[in-house]
Amino acid sequence: MSTARVNSLAYCFQEVMTAILRVRFQRQEVSDSASFRSQMRRSLQAAMQEARSLGYSSESVQMAVFAVVAFMDESVLNLRSPAFADWARQSLQEELFGDHNAGETYFRKLRALLAQQDSPEVADTLEVYCLCLQSGYRGRYALGDSGELHQMLRQARDKIHRIRGAAYLVPPAAAPEVRPTRATDRWSRTLLITACGLAGLTVVAFAGFEFALGSGVSEIQNVSMNAR
Repeated sequence: MSTARVNSLAYCFQEVMTAILRVRFQRQEVSDSASFRSQMRRSLQAAMQEARSLGYSSESVQMAVFAVVAFMDESVLNLRSPAFADWARQSLQEELFGDHNAGETYFRKLRALLAQQDSPEVADTLEVYCLCLQSGYRGRYALGDSGELHQMLRQARDKIHRIRGAAYLVPPAAAPEVRPTRATDRWSRTLLITACGLAGLTVVAFAGFEFALGSGVSEIQNVSMNAR
């Protein structure tokens, strides 16, 4: 595993992403929404500090935080749990960014990244957006045709390929669907740590199609199969 890729923008958010997936797939029950919210704010702050210590610009860090928080809000609200009634009144996105329409803004930011000049930092920021999409985030496409979403993912994959080179790229492959099961929390954490930490963006098996950047695809697919 490359140290440079472990110390990436996506890797900084591994703890937050793990928590989101545990809630999204109901592997963790949350009885105190306020406590969970405070914990997520602290984890986001820690991720931001780590990213800045690695030399990422404030703009890239804020772009990444926006994506992760949008994914968090969607995951929480889709549960329709009484425990998160206050979240429906004010999402974390609204609290932190004053944005009432993250489902639209997310894809405007993604398009802006696709239009930026190629650079390693742009590739790393795109990686965060793609990781959220691969993990299930849909935003404005939740109820409609996802063809445009898939097209943007392909464009992001091509851009990351251009920046990082073929050494980081493996062909897209369909991965087995992961459903909520009684699998242990160890699986959830292993999947996220591996997905964020392997060389480049690797397969995250929560979407209908895959793209991956790294050398650990087969390992993640094996983990996914074992979780079924």
